[in-house]
Amino acid sequence: MAISAGSGAIAGGVSKLLMYPLDTIKKRLQAQVLQNTMYSTSHLPSTAIVKYSSFINCIATVITEEGVRGLYKGIVPTLIKSVATTAVTFATFEATKSLITKVESH
Repeated sequence: MAISAGSGAIAGGVSKLLMYPLDTIKKRLQAQVLQNTMYSTSHLPSTAIVKYSSFINCIATVITEEGVRGLYKGIVPTLIKSVATTAVTFATFEATKSLITKVESH
């Protein structure tokens, strides 16, 4: 079971490290749309702020202004959660599978 938990922890960590930059870009683009939507539905004059014109432009802007580290802002809590939950999921799956196998063999 410890091997399963370790494998799960590694899998969760690696997947989060690989996918986090894409998630960061997605969130920045979503925040930009939300901010502009809030301006357009208020009674204030519309002042749409368009910092990023596309997905690629957002990546380039973040790297230019903040460096590659900008793509990984806030990763520590996310990484801790991902490693822990994936480790528990893998260990639980293996323990359940083992228990079912024992019950079926009797």
